[in-house]
Amino acid sequence: MTCVSWSCRRAQSLADSGIRPPDPPRKASSVLANVIPLKNDIPLHRVPAVTWALLLANVLAFGWQAWFALRVTGAATAPGIPFGEALRRFEQGINYTALIGGAIPWEVVTFRDIGPRDLVAPPFTVLTSMFLHGGLLHLLGNLLFLWVFGPNVEDVLGRLRFLGFYVASGIAAAAAQTLLSLAQGDPLMPMVGASGAIAGVMAAYMVFFPRARVLTAIPIFFFVRIVHLPAAFFIGLWFVLQLLYAFLGGTGSGVAFFAHVGGFVFGWVVTKALVLTTQRNRGPF
Repeated sequence: MTCVSWSCRRAQSLADSGIRPPDPPRKASSVLANVIPLKNDIPLHRVPAVTWALLLANVLAFGWQAWFALRVTGAATAPGIPFGEALRRFEQGINYTALIGGAIPWEVVTFRDIGPRDLVAPPFTVLTSMFLHGGLLHLLGNLLFLWVFGPNVEDVLGRLRFLGFYVASGIAAAAAQTLLSLAQGDPLMPMVGASGAIAGVMAAYMVFFPRARVLTAIPIFFFVRIVHLPAAFFIGLWFVLQLLYAFLGGTGSGVAFFAHVGGFVFGWVVTKALVLTTQRNRGPF
């Protein structure tokens, strides 16, 4: 096959040169350990078109990552390669996509691409990083949380405002993690994942629907218990855990907990301000 696109040429040159992809990026992971939201009890009044579009965009972006990873490492074309080796190469290829599409703190603050060439010029990698993920489980966790909490927030804000709010929350999350990485002397670690933006959506959901009930799966050893939890409790507990991980030793886990905190705080402040302004003016959202 003849490679005509930039990504094809980049993949072919890497495969020929034997360059190893980088170590795993810092992931903005969204799944609350051992507690899995399934749905909520708030009915919708419109089709959540933007939420669906965001879900699809994340899936398509990971599809591109998978394709690129297979081309970079030769995992799909090397004859007789053991499955374990193919999987290792694939993971390295996914890590490489984070390097060219993730938000690298030093690049974000200097507006300079340190190479290899990014998909877009810094600091716009903050936008591409919101749609890339560090693996399939990372992607699925974020899709689940956005599926459960996104439609109702979109219902309240409206489609265009929801899209702007989602992107702004993701930018705020990346900014928070960037500042922390620079302060810790770790300016070259790329960050990927949608959960900084989704954290803002969760904050908005808690403000708009604090008394909603979230159907939740709680795995207990070999059993799974299904319970209804108040949204304020579920999301509040999630945020408390992010704070604990962010300030009490979670930095070595590879998860960008401070991005979660930054996105959530931004979303909560903006949504609270919107509610107070609306109440003062006595008008609809």
